[in-house]
Amino acid sequence: MSTFTLGQDTFRIYKINSKKHESVSYKRRDYFKISLLTAGTGMMYFSGTPVWVEKATLTFFNPLLAYSWEPTSKTHSGYTVLFTADFLPGPLRRPPLFSPDLIPVYTLDKAAVKDLVFIFEKMIAIDESDYAQKNELLAHYIQLIVHEGLRLQKVPKPMLQNNAAERITRQFFDLLWKQFPVRSPEEVIQLKNPSHYADALNVHINHLNQSIHTISGKNTTWHIQQKLTGEAKMLLMQTDWPVADIAYSLGFEYPSYFNRFFKKQTGLTPLSFRK
Repeated sequence: MSTFTLGQDTFRIYKINSKKHESVSYKRRDYFKISLLTAGTGMMYFSGTPVWVEKATLTFFNPLLAYSWEPTSKTHSGYTVLFTADFLPGPLRRPPLFSPDLIPVYTLDKAAVKDLVFIFEKMIAIDESDYAQKNELLAHYIQLIVHEGLRLQKVPKPMLQNNAAERITRQFFDLLWKQFPVRSPEEVIQLKNPSHYADALNVHINHLNQSIHTISGKNTTWHIQQKLTGEAKMLLMQTDWPVADIAYSLGFEYPSYFNRFFKKQTGLTPLSFRK
């Protein structure tokens, strides 16, 4: 689920074998994307709706669907293919598979993972070849994956209808994600706990907590802690900032508070995790 781009191409395929904690920012893209996650865990957000991923999954993304990815494991592996609309016949780009009103995340059994890994590996080999008609062949394999998604279509979870709880939840996630990533030790996040978010949204904290739990199944504190933990992991692995600076930028008054928080969330101290 690392950050990939299509550039001027109409097709790109990547094999994921990452030992980095790489978040994917919350926004729409101008291409279609299919991801096969074979190992790793994380949290996806589709138009503000969180989806916890802890097993092998096949996920379909389209240009109308805003999404982000926050890994919660230190490593993850799989495949990602990006392509433009021209690669697929019209009927396969229509709802429900690429509908912006669904969360198209499919949990896979071992047999399905094996079949899909074979298809993705074939696409990598074809893409690296000098076969003159490889684009047509690649489009054929994409259609095979799309049909596999259509076969599993009973799995996706429809997005909830617009209501007050969903509206507040989306506003909460918008505020949460706008604070990240932290780009320098001088930046300090301003919204640190559920009360801060309730004040920013002008709602009672109990109403905020109830709305978040109704939509996501998790409480407000859990989501804040998950995001703080993810950002802390990224800063520890990808910067040389002192732990005290990381603690300060993430809103902890004292490094000792951050150390206790991080160890409770991960089982490791920040310095042990960085090693």
